[in-house]
Amino acid sequence: MIAPEQRFAQPIRGHAYRPLTRVLAVTIALATLAYGASVAGRGDGVAGALLFMVISAGLVMVFACWYIVMGRTTIDARGVHQDWIMAKSYGWGEIRSARILRLPLSTRLMLNTGRPPFKVIQSGTPEITAAFEEIVAFYTSKARS
Repeated sequence: MIAPEQRFAQPIRGHAYRPLTRVLAVTIALATLAYGASVAGRGDGVAGALLFMVISAGLVMVFACWYIVMGRTTIDARGVHQDWIMAKSYGWGEIRSARILRLPLSTRLMLNTGRPPFKVIQSGTPEITAAFEEIVAFYTSKARS
């Protein structure tokens, strides 16, 4: 089996989340923000602390939505990387085992680096998912030998 450093000498890069997940994130964020604006527009006199909390939560939601829509997963000769609020990057040498978790809205690569908790990288494209399968096969065969 070809080592990941060689197999992924040409990087594979794609969206971290599937199109349906990205559309749902935007839809939920916009609907929630619109509802918040309509409540604020009623003039019911929302307390300052509550208003601050609602605005803060809205900003966090928009920030997370941005990364769901714009986030990218990259697999290259150095390892597996994902753009996120706090970027995720795991080199081939630090990965001990890998497995795939398939969920309705995303496929995830779960990595064991020997340090808890498990690390999770999302796939939003068939090419990234296929690369995840190759990574799992490599680490599975490595564990058996």
